[in-house]
Amino acid sequence: MSDFLPGSDAAAQSSPDVIGPVILIVDDSPIDRRLMTRLLEADGQFRLLHAEDGLEALAILEATQPDLVVTDLQMPNMNGLELLRAIGDRYPSLSVVVITARGSEQLAVEAIESGAASYVPKSRLAEDLAATLSRVLSSRRSDSLSDRVDQGLVSAEVVYELPCDPEVLTAAAEMVDDLVQRSWHCPPREALRIRMTLEEALLNALYHGSLELPPELRASNLVLYHSLAAERQQTAPWRDRCVTLRIVYSPSDFVMEIADEGPGFDAAPFLDLTEETVLERPYGRGILLMRTVMDNVDFQDGGRVTRLVKRRESLAESLQQSLDDDVFGGTDLSDSAFLLEPGSEQV
Repeated sequence: MSDFLPGSDAAAQSSPDVIGPVILIVDDSPIDRRLMTRLLEADGQFRLLHAEDGLEALAILEATQPDLVVTDLQMPNMNGLELLRAIGDRYPSLSVVVITARGSEQLAVEAIESGAASYVPKSRLAEDLAATLSRVLSSRRSDSLSDRVDQGLVSAEVVYELPCDPEVLTAAAEMVDDLVQRSWHCPPREALRIRMTLEEALLNALYHGSLELPPELRASNLVLYHSLAAERQQTAPWRDRCVTLRIVYSPSDFVMEIADEGPGFDAAPFLDLTEETVLERPYGRGILLMRTVMDNVDFQDGGRVTRLVKRRESLAESLQQSLDDDVFGGTDLSDSAFLLEPGSEQV
C-alpha cells in the first residue's frame, strides 16, 4: 500500500518540523521506500512524499509539485523511464534522479538520455543518495540565483568573434533573447522579435558578407546558393573570416553591432523597399524586419557593419499598442512573414 493518498493529510511532508526541499520518492518496494526515507530523514534537510509507481506519482504531481523526484526504474503500471518522460512533457522544470539496480543498466542509459539529472545505484544509496540530491538541488538554486544576478545587470559591453557557422550565430541570437528577458523583464513575445532581428542580421553578415553570396542567387537557384555556401565555409579565404558581434547594454538602450569581413554592399536600395515588394521575392525581408522591430538601423563601413538599437521606452509603447490592436511597431504579427523561421538567412 502506498505511503501517500492524493488529497489526504498524508500529502504533508514526512517530517513536519523540517523546512527544506520537498522530495517525491517513487518505488514499488516498501522496503526500498523506507530505506530511502530513513537515509534522507537522517540527513535532516528534506521533506518527503511517497508513491509506489509512476501513475501514482503523476497523481501527486497534479496536487503538489515537489522540488525533486527520485524514482526507481523497474516498477509495474508505469516504470521509471515512462515517468521521467511524462514529467519532461508536463513539468519540464522538475528535475528527476533515477535509482538503478543491477540488470537495469540499459534503462539507466535511456533515462540519462531522456533527461534524468543524475542517478544513484541501489547498492550505494547509503553513501550517495543524500549527497546526489543535494548537488542537484544546489545546481537548481544556482540557476535561480543566476537569474537574479542577470536581473541586476545595469550596463555591459561585450564583443564576440564568431565563426562562419550558422548554428553558432543562431545560438548567439538566443543568448540575447535570454538577456533582454532577464535584465529588461522583456515579454517573451517581444524578446523573440529582437532575437529574430539579430539572427537575420548575423546570417546576412555570414552569407552575404563573409561568404559573399549575392542575394539574387537565392531567388534564382536555391540549390546552388546552399551548395556554394557550404563549399565556401570550408574554403579559404571565406572559411577564415568571422562575424563580430558587439553588444552594448544599458538600462535605457540595447545596441547590437554586427560586422563581417566581406566586401560590403549598398544598403540604400533595400531601405526603400515596401512590405508588398519584399513579400514578392525571397530576399530583403531581413532588413525590413530590422526596420520594423528596432528603433534605429544603420549600415556603416560600406555595409560591412549593421548597427541595431532598441530603446527600452519603446517596449512600453509597443506593448500598449499591442493591447489596443495586436500590432507591434506597426507590424501585424498575424502575418507570419515578419516572424521568420530561424536560419532563414534572408537579407
